[in-house]
Amino acid sequence: MDSFYKSTQNDLTSYRKEVEQMHNQLDAKSQELGEALDEFQQMLNSTIEAIFITQDEYCIDANEEGIKMYRFTSKKEALGKHSFSFISGESHKKVKEKLAINCTKPFEINAVRNDNSVFPVLVRINTTTRKKKQIRIITILDLTEIKHRDFIISNQAKMVALGEMIENIAHQWRQPLNAITASVINMQIANELNEKLPQKLIDEYLKGIVNSAKYLSATINDFRNFINPQSKKNKIILQDSIEETLLIAKASLDANFINIIKEFEVKPLELNSNASELSQIILNILNNAKSALLDIQNIDRVIKIEIIKGENKAIITIENNGNHIPKDILPKIFNPHFSTRKDKDGTGIGLYMSKELISKHLNGKLYAKNTDNGVKFFIELPLK
Repeated sequence: MDSFYKSTQNDLTSYRKEVEQMHNQLDAKSQELGEALDEFQQMLNSTIEAIFITQDEYCIDANEEGIKMYRFTSKKEALGKHSFSFISGESHKKVKEKLAINCTKPFEINAVRNDNSVFPVLVRINTTTRKKKQIRIITILDLTEIKHRDFIISNQAKMVALGEMIENIAHQWRQPLNAITASVINMQIANELNEKLPQKLIDEYLKGIVNSAKYLSATINDFRNFINPQSKKNKIILQDSIEETLLIAKASLDANFINIIKEFEVKPLELNSNASELSQIILNILNNAKSALLDIQNIDRVIKIEIIKGENKAIITIENNGNHIPKDILPKIFNPHFSTRKDKDGTGIGLYMSKELISKHLNGKLYAKNTDNGVKFFIELPLK
């Protein structure tokens, strides 16, 4: 009996030690889990993006930036909400389409805050499944400030383009206005001197005035077509569109003794594009080339424009024989407000807006390279 009692007591002591050891291990695991959760929460709260975690479409967690971005008073307000309650109604269809193809790339939509205000965001959604539960990690970046900055830059670009347009108009109008003025002065002087001008000469003066007036009117139409805000793409012939753009810039380039050399693809290239935006891009590059050429003396100033048909794309190259762009500066020339001419008249907006228009509106590419002759800009546009 004593031996049985001692054996049982030993077993109980051993069992108690095992239980205590397991309890200690559980405490250690619980502490590790708590620390891991704290680290995870710190990671969530260290990002500048809002992060929401949903389970079967309902929010189960959110970081501090998410609570702040959506103007909740606490995390508790966000928990349990359906994921689509964070998205503006007009964006629901787009999100469903992205989810249907399991898109993991960022895309832009409109979100709605807790106070029902709508704001633009860039969102990325990663989906996984655990224990038959659908888990989504939704990362959201507020684009409000970026959009506002782009709006300001866009308005600045429009003002710069308007200034350049007025300069081009002045160059275009100077010669016909001088011709009209000269004809009127000649007739006025003859009248004051009581000289009777031959009818043939009077007819020539009047014909010259009418022709100059028609030229001014045609010029107005050219510029009206250029600044006409067209949001839709239309069928255009690339060669014709560039010729029309060169007519706008011709007087300004001629006044600065800049020669244009054209090498165009003979066969008309048809594109589905926005003619006014393409003209704006080309004029920006021509203006940049003109500025570069004005910095050099004692050479023939040349801008060479080529149109080449590539595989499923048209390539426009605009090359000037000015100075090379330093290698460390070349990658920055399309950055907003970056200019190599800030001490003169550079704003750094034209090339930035040109790149934005090309990539976002015309589905093309814009880049530049130094060449043996100078600097060449490349515009790539998809063919129809």
